[in-house]
Amino acid sequence: MVASLLKMNRKKAFLAIGIGVCLAAGIMSLLSYGLLGKLI
Repeated sequence: MVASLLKMNRKKAFLAIGIGVCLAAGIMSLLSYGLLGKLI
């Protein structure tokens, strides 16, 4: 929705959304397993 407001190319928008979802899933997985707490 934001991508259409910013007049982004649909292909680039889906790529950015996909990368963002994967990053968010990875960060949340690290937090839920407690690995991030051990690293800091």
